[in-house]
Amino acid sequence: MIPGQNDSPQETGALIRWIRDNLGEDTPVHFTRFHPDHRMRDRGATPVAVLERIYRQAREEGLRFPYLGNVSPHPWESTYCPSCGALCIERYGYSVFFRELSGESCSRCGERIPYVRAGG
Repeated sequence: MIPGQNDSPQETGALIRWIRDNLGEDTPVHFTRFHPDHRMRDRGATPVAVLERIYRQAREEGLRFPYLGNVSPHPWESTYCPSCGALCIERYGYSVFFRELSGESCSRCGERIPYVRAGG
């Protein structure tokens, strides 16, 4: 999410609704923090508060598995059960840990948590 480019509530709302309506509410969506680098140094990093607004907006619009990136450590860079809130997939930087999962279900409440492990 680039400040002033694609982070307005109108743009993010349109994106979120398109994903929900065309790809489904279970589609995981990774909202990543912009950092000024290389040839795009004309603006600062995306404020964490903006990413938190987008995360809340995604949940309110019906996406079940949004998460944030480039904000370590932040609780919303992980995936939680949309039913009971259990931590199911914990992310920290480039590390991923599977937690409260039993097959494709939350081990606490049984809610289906669709995911694919890298490599198979």
